[in-house]
Amino acid sequence: MFPIPWYVVLFVSIPEAFLVVVLGFSLFNLRISYKNALLVALIAAWVCYLVRLHNRINGIHTLIEALAIIVLCVLITRINTCKTTTAILAGLTIAGGLQYSYLSLIFSLTSTNINDLISRPWLNILLFIPQAVVMTLLYLWVRKTHFYILDGASRDA
Repeated sequence: MFPIPWYVVLFVSIPEAFLVVVLGFSLFNLRISYKNALLVALIAAWVCYLVRLHNRINGIHTLIEALAIIVLCVLITRINTCKTTTAILAGLTIAGGLQYSYLSLIFSLTSTNINDLISRPWLNILLFIPQAVVMTLLYLWVRKTHFYILDGASRDA
């Protein structure tokens, strides 16, 4: 895996982790303040940055970041570990699915590839914008319509 510069952490890793948390929690009707979600995102992005600096195994940074987000959310919210894990994995699945879908399309249409993201890190920021927009719109829709995959706030969940 390739290391990323600080500005990619600032403009991609932090917002992506924040969106994963708030979207995942909202899909399960779990509550986390924006302040706490931002705190989780900042710490998780920093962890991911350090892992990417020192690790060369592709994908391990995603697993470690997911674990960091889950642990931080459990510690901060005191919500059941199983509920928190499910919510975060849902957010990560949406983020990953969006990223895979549109990056495959963009790579094929523009004849770019993963190596271009390494040599031109600012492309990471540009290519994150569609994912951020879709995830934000999805979050707003979930909040407006009260669409829940499972109501984690109920006693029976």
